[in-house]
Amino acid sequence: MIARTTGFRAFVMSMTNAEAAMSKSPAAAVAALSHAQSLLSNMHPTALSASKQSHAQRWVHNALGIAHHLAADWDEASSEFGIALELAEHLAQRGDAHDAYVDLVGVLIDSAANDICCDDMNGAETKLKRGAYMLKRAYRPSHVARASLLHVEGLLHSARAQHDEALSKYNSAFALLSRPALSSAFSAWTQAAMAATVSSLLVKGEHQAAARLADSAAASISTSEEHDVRTHCVAVANYAITQVECLRERARSGEQVDHGKVKAFEKELAHVSLRFAEHLGAEHPETQKAEANYSALKDGTLPPVTFTFQSHWLPAIGAGLTDKIALPEGD
Repeated sequence: MIARTTGFRAFVMSMTNAEAAMSKSPAAAVAALSHAQSLLSNMHPTALSASKQSHAQRWVHNALGIAHHLAADWDEASSEFGIALELAEHLAQRGDAHDAYVDLVGVLIDSAANDICCDDMNGAETKLKRGAYMLKRAYRPSHVARASLLHVEGLLHSARAQHDEALSKYNSAFALLSRPALSSAFSAWTQAAMAATVSSLLVKGEHQAAARLADSAAASISTSEEHDVRTHCVAVANYAITQVECLRERARSGEQVDHGKVKAFEKELAHVSLRFAEHLGAEHPETQKAEANYSALKDGTLPPVTFTFQSHWLPAIGAGLTDKIALPEGD
């Protein structure tokens, strides 16, 4: 049996390392989280109260769900989110939930995002409605959970081809995330909101507006080293795609195509595909999308009129992982 103090500190360190690993490799995060789960199981019986043990388990299963989701193991993610939700509900029934219900709402939002990937739109809608209701009931509503909820609501609207509604949700999420209290800690979510907005604008044919926003996102991410591989790749891909769409628009108007620019954007998209393959694996859906996007540009030639670039999946999830206040900070 692991000693009381050593066991708890090792668990927290393992969870911290696991969350950091998500930005590098979902598979590495799963391995680190499995190690944290083992540490928790072998912890001294007096290290945590029953309530705090449940909070810790919810933290682990929520994080495992996110890691599996990002790895596109959606069935595994669904199972982990289900366990995390049961634990969060149990804590809420006992009056031990977070004041803002960020633990319970966070799991609902994350699970809803996973449902969208599983093509279960009704399941996602039910969870998002429940999350919104819980936030309204909260004594101190969490801006973090609210921003995540708005973003995933937007993703659901996009999946249902309701692009005006999606844009409204993304704009509201972006406005919340732009507040000084959240802008630095959740900059990756701000990028997610911009990326989703770019995708919706492209679908609506608003290429110039999409290009301006994609340029802003790419410029902001190029000045920071804190963003994970996936976020960085999506920003670069969106910049290249929107620029190509603007070139296609001009070509339809009779302007001459600058094949040198097309080649440059092909190179950018090829690099994105390579980085996705290194980060997520060759068979991952995001790698496949990236490969399809860059393959559409051949030796400086624009894609055929019927070709549509594929949007990357970048959800603002993980609000429940901010709920660590119920866990002791020391022994």
